[in-house]
Amino acid sequence: MIALYILGALALLIVLVLFLNLHITFSYQDQIDITCRILFIRFHVLSLVERMQKKGKDAPKKKPDAPKKEKESVKKGRGSPRDFLEFILLITRIVREGVALLFDKIHIKLSLLQVSFGTEDAASTALLYGAVTQAAYGLVALLQRFSHFAYNPEALTLRPDFTGKESSFAIHLTIRLKPIHLLQVFFHSYFLFLEGKDGKK
Repeated sequence: MIALYILGALALLIVLVLFLNLHITFSYQDQIDITCRILFIRFHVLSLVERMQKKGKDAPKKKPDAPKKEKESVKKGRGSPRDFLEFILLITRIVREGVALLFDKIHIKLSLLQVSFGTEDAASTALLYGAVTQAAYGLVALLQRFSHFAYNPEALTLRPDFTGKESSFAIHLTIRLKPIHLLQVFFHSYFLFLEGKDGKK
């Protein structure tokens, strides 16, 4: 009976975690930093990856196995160009539908975007400034129209350097979503992949 209570409590905890808000913060200013936070639990993704890589390097290496005699194997026939095209179309469909599902669920907040750029020629810098400004504000308008996007206009700074001596970039972006949405996209993509494989048979 106690075991059932423990299993029930774990199941309830997992369900609660799936519906909590997950904050993913990406920032860059001299170096990249990616942070994930759920409630009061926060961890740095890159630091975790570096630790795992270091742990893998420090692990004792296995001795290479004795070379085995290669057996003759029958070469399998390669897929036709039509199979390859169908596979590409399937992957494209999975990515498109997955992004569409997730894009409607996530909330994006741009807290800082500072770009300073320049070229050796002042006229080229002016043309580049016009193109970058149009592209940046066009992207912001597009995100505001098709997603839950918020930003502080004062935090968006695009500055041309007509002397061509300075170039810098800084960004602070936060994405908020629920883990259940990631799970939904995963299963949707998985079933689409299985459906595509079964359709080829």
